[in-house]
Amino acid sequence: EPIPFLMNQDGRVIDTSTEMTRSLNKIFGKKVGSSLLRNIFLTDKYSDSAKEMADDVKAMGTSTAVANTNYIKTD
Repeated sequence: EPIPFLMNQDGRVIDTSTEMTRSLNKIFGKKVGSSLLRNIFLTDKYSDSAKEMADDVKAMGTSTAVANTNYIKTD
């Protein structure tokens, strides 16, 4: 079983994208959600690494097609 990585100030585990979005919006004072975090991470990490990408997007609960279309900037 995975070890909780993100927690709120009360020590409660943040385990949904809705909770994460709410927390990030509160921290940054603007709209920052899980999609933006995926976009930043995947754009920065990948150029030609298809296997590693496949493993990461699977762990994120999405697909390489969705990652390529929605999260990874190519320009």
